[in-house]
Amino acid sequence: MSERKVCVVSGSSSGIGAATVKRYAREGWDVVVNFSRSREPAEAVAAECRALGAAHGVQALVLQADIADDAQCLGLAEQVRAQLGRCDVLVNNAGTTKFVPLKQMDGLQAQDFHDIYAVNVVG
Repeated sequence: MSERKVCVVSGSSSGIGAATVKRYAREGWDVVVNFSRSREPAEAVAAECRALGAAHGVQALVLQADIADDAQCLGLAEQVRAQLGRCDVLVNNAGTTKFVPLKQMDGLQAQDFHDIYAVNVVG
């Protein structure tokens, strides 16, 4: 295992999370690209991280976990420990919402709020 520092970013297959892991990789950190649904974008971000950190030998690990699920969070942490040996920085970036037109507020159900809260607050 490397002595490089490790950064884990939840929800890092796009947007701010992807920009964050790329920045850490550019600085020479090993990174974990986390996704919950689609592997392909996460693999693309990881490839960019490896390219950005090539001079440092950066590792970019792609791990699937729904951070709203405690068991999956624990599994993610265990995989990071097993494969990279440590986590120096955790960026809780994952977030979700449900878009509903203002005139159709009945399109939101109580479960929608529970699902959003589970990711954005508890996760």
